[in-house]
Amino acid sequence: MLKWRTLPDPLVTRMAVFANKRSLLVLTTVLVLLAALLFWKTLAVKYYAYRGERLLKARKTAEALSWFQAGARLAPDDPRTNFLMARAFRRLDDYAQALDRLRQSSEAGFAKDRVERELVLTYAQSGQLDRVQREVADLLQNAGEETGEICEALVKGCLRMERFEMATMFLDAWQSDLPEDPMSYLYRGQLLERRDANTQAVEEYRKAHRYDPELTEAWLALAGGLAKLEQWPEAIQFYERFLEQFSDDIPASRGYGSCLRQHGKLAEAEQVLQRLLKADPDDQVTQLEMARLEVDQGKPVEAAARLQPLAKQRPWDAEVRYVLGVALQDTDRIDDAKAHFAFVAEARKQMARVPMLADRAGQQPENVALRHELGVILIKFHDPERGIAWLEAALTLDPKHRPTHLALAEHYERVGDTSQAEKHRALAGGIEK
Repeated sequence: MLKWRTLPDPLVTRMAVFANKRSLLVLTTVLVLLAALLFWKTLAVKYYAYRGERLLKARKTAEALSWFQAGARLAPDDPRTNFLMARAFRRLDDYAQALDRLRQSSEAGFAKDRVERELVLTYAQSGQLDRVQREVADLLQNAGEETGEICEALVKGCLRMERFEMATMFLDAWQSDLPEDPMSYLYRGQLLERRDANTQAVEEYRKAHRYDPELTEAWLALAGGLAKLEQWPEAIQFYERFLEQFSDDIPASRGYGSCLRQHGKLAEAEQVLQRLLKADPDDQVTQLEMARLEVDQGKPVEAAARLQPLAKQRPWDAEVRYVLGVALQDTDRIDDAKAHFAFVAEARKQMARVPMLADRAGQQPENVALRHELGVILIKFHDPERGIAWLEAALTLDPKHRPTHLALAEHYERVGDTSQAEKHRALAGGIEK
């Protein structure tokens, strides 16, 4: 066999040139493929962001988030993708994720003014309105095309913190600028419903539905509002229409089961609730609705057994306490029932004060005592998460407010969070009485 060194010189030269050309071709091909891959990746990330942004504008936030997440898997540090994910998470009330994505977007060099605006909206929507009061005024003056987005975040924050007068002010401004925006009517309906003005609330939900017949949030709001007015057949129709598209939506399924129960369709209601409990046996809200059904079915012993552990886990929940009281009363445990009914009566009395106190707090941004009072009421009688938000607002104004530290220490002791309880107990102990 001939060896390379024995070949004639011209042939050796030609083969060497051929080998060099082949190597160059391979290298060029690799570089072209890499460039194409990078170009495709860039295009794909932009396409995912484009699709997601369109879905955001169409109010399909969960679907939008899935597109942004697909883009983030390709380019985790893409600033625009992270910004849009932050907005989606904010709309879905996942504020920790929203803040984290905003941080990543800012670190990657996204437009500073847009990041700051979204940060203000995140704080405002989460209920930290006092923290961004000055920035909110600037946002409203320069809202531009984002009037609806800004007003929605502000109204949600007001409703979260029971600040109904401020919510009304933002809603009035929203509807003045965008009189055909269906979301403004949806949120005004929610405000009216929170004030137990259910007939007027349903009227607002119908306006939202007229402006956008495909607005699924309006279908769900109408279902719940009509149920409160005991207009069961139409409420059931809206629930079923919603669930045709979102069959896995747990709150909607639970509301549907409740509506069936109140309409007297106990067997159908039981099927819906059993299906939910099979999927998640620890769902406390579904457990409460099942207990209501058991009371209606004449099974108070079963209802009481279901609710007694729940009442220990959620001692602030007046609905749990009321249904448990009814179940105990039906089993002739009158004294035990009276204790729960007494709590419910006090809860209703105290919660009736909350909107007035919250509105006063909005008018008195430096009033620590008001924020402390609101926090204590909400922790004890309604919603610890909202109560903690008010107590933290008090500490923002006065980090050494001893009654607030004690209230937080007592709450955390009650729920078994010893580290937080000890922290606030120590802070309270280090403050002069």
